[in-house]
Order: sequence, then C-alpha cells, then structure tokens
Amino acid sequence: MAIIGYARVSSDDQSLEVQLAKLKEAGAERIFAEKKSGTTLDGRSEFQALMQFVRDGDEVICTRIDRCARSMADFQRIITEWKSKGVRFRAVDQAGVILDGSPTSDLFLNLLMAFSEFETRLRRERQLDGIAAKKAADRAKPKNERTYQGRPATIDPAMVRELRDQGLGASEISKRLGIGRASVYRLLGDQQLAT
Repeated sequence: MAIIGYARVSSDDQSLEVQLAKLKEAGAERIFAEKKSGTTLDGRSEFQALMQFVRDGDEVICTRIDRCARSMADFQRIITEWKSKGVRFRAVDQAGVILDGSPTSDLFLNLLMAFSEFETRLRRERQLDGIAAKKAADRAKPKNERTYQGRPATIDPAMVRELRDQGLGASEISKRLGIGRASVYRLLGDQQLAT
C-alpha cells in the first residue's frame, strides 16, 4: 500500500509549496503536482498519470477535495474508478473526507463536492457581474480612462502593414500571422485587399 499525493493550483503564478509540504507531512511517498485549471480533467497530465499509477490498496491524498475536480460529474468518474481499483482517498485539510467504501463516506464526499461546485459557479457569476458593472461604469468615460480595458491586443498592426506593403493579400497575411482575415481588414481599414 502506497500513499500518493496530488497537488494542483490553477495558474502559473500560484505556488504549490504549501500543498506539497502538507502532503509530505501526511505521509505521501510520491506526489503528482501540476499548475492547471481544475474545471476539467482535460490536459491535466499529472492527474492522468496518477490515475494510471494507483493500485489496489493505495491511498490518494490531497489537501482539499477541489484539488482533484471542480465538477460533480468529473468527481463521480474519479471516485468510481478509484472504488473499482480498491483505492482509498483522503483530503488532509478537510477532516472526515475519506473514501473508504462506506455509504456515509460516499454521502459526505458527494455533499462536499456539490458545495465545491456551487462555490465555483458562484465565484464565476460574481466575476462576470463585476466585469459587467465595470464596463457599464466605464461607458461614460473616454477610452483611455476606462478601468476595464478588456484583453490586450495580440496582433501587431505594423507587421500586418509590412506584409501588405510586400504585396501580400489578406488571406496570405492571415495565414502567416495566424489571425483571422477579418482582423487583417479591420487593422488596415481596407476592404478592397486582394486575396
């Protein structure tokens, strides 16, 4: 029987150190860690490696239940697979969060996951409300004084003009720069470009 840890943060600017220390303190012999969003299981290579690594009798530990999954559907798939493999689960920062095959542990895990998913949805709703409020407040201000600027531009207008000056059409410019043809037209203000 091995104790396997899993640590995850959502972005590169967040630190895994606290989670890693807690997992080591809880007895993790091997730790899988990654900096990826938990909203989906897609692209989480370390978690997929953990799922392949665990065997009958192993125990997976993490600091909180939402480190493994953010949705009930994903969490149910994970728990079902662990149960079929005979793998136990424990969240070290959430007392009583243990997958031991009992109906009580199943109920408790499902309740916590439901609350975690609810919290994630509320946070997203508040974020969208905040963005909408900033945009509404900014409408009366000149563009350079607005607090909500949106996503920064990723297309270099000078490069688009340079390629046009070399005689390239909008289609070729868009292919070379990996941008949409409509973006080329918009930047050049010239709908008569040859394609």
